[in-house]
Amino acid sequence: MGLSAADKDIITEAFQLFEDSPGKLPARQVGEVMRAAGANPGNSDLEKIIGNKSHLTLEQVTGAMSGMSVHEDPKAVVSDCLAIFDSAGQGRVDAAEFRSIMANMGDNFAPEEIGQLMLTCEVDNDGFINIEDIVKFCVENK
Repeated sequence: MGLSAADKDIITEAFQLFEDSPGKLPARQVGEVMRAAGANPGNSDLEKIIGNKSHLTLEQVTGAMSGMSVHEDPKAVVSDCLAIFDSAGQGRVDAAEFRSIMANMGDNFAPEEIGQLMLTCEVDNDGFINIEDIVKFCVENK
């Protein structure tokens, strides 16, 4: 998995926007540059890349990104996450469980946001929501 010429151009442009002196990117900006090119590094990824450096060069950032997945399909990411809660493998999640998860895990959503999602996604007679409906809502309401 390598970077395309377009990916390298985007990385270079983002690097130049954030560099604080020619050829030197502050370590705290590495994640922003990587995200601009479509990568989604986690904190542990960034810690490995940055180490104890205060600045990185364009070559270091590009080299670190050459092994990363860029331009992930957001629909696939959301769908894969929700599949964890689809124990029967039927493409649906329990509405009550999903509401609880949305309210209590990671970035907590406001009750209004959860309510909007629950109103938009149809709950079937068994109390389940189709994963496709949730993905559609997420894509339309980034």
